[in-house]
Amino acid sequence: SLTNEEINKIDSTIDVDKLMMNLYETYLCFEDKMRNLDNNLDDLVTGDFKDFCINKINNFKANNYYDIKDDINLLGYSITEFSNNTLKFRIDINCFDYKTINNEIVSGSNLTKVEQIILLTFEKINNKWLISTYDKIYEKN
Repeated sequence: SLTNEEINKIDSTIDVDKLMMNLYETYLCFEDKMRNLDNNLDDLVTGDFKDFCINKINNFKANNYYDIKDDINLLGYSITEFSNNTLKFRIDINCFDYKTINNEIVSGSNLTKVEQIILLTFEKINNKWLISTYDKIYEKN
């Protein structure tokens, strides 16, 4: 991960700690919208990823399917790559992660938490950082 000083060498106007808190809040809002099948993803995601998420939500609604990530606890986060208009943000969390169809769990558990590491790519569009890719790179029970 990059240090605050390394990021400030690229853009000295950024408060890195505040930026990371805002990125994490964007991630939490995104997870909440996905959990609740809310396809209003403006100001959260962009590009092909936005189209993908909206199609996914519409498909889930049609099949009464939910992909639930709940009780998210932050273990840590960092910026791993940074330029003026793109960055990669690594989040380490533990949470309940399960899927339901017609309110019955078909995968995962709502009793045992898993640890996950997620790598998000953000793009700066109209002065706002939006998620453009989402990769779960690690999961441990």
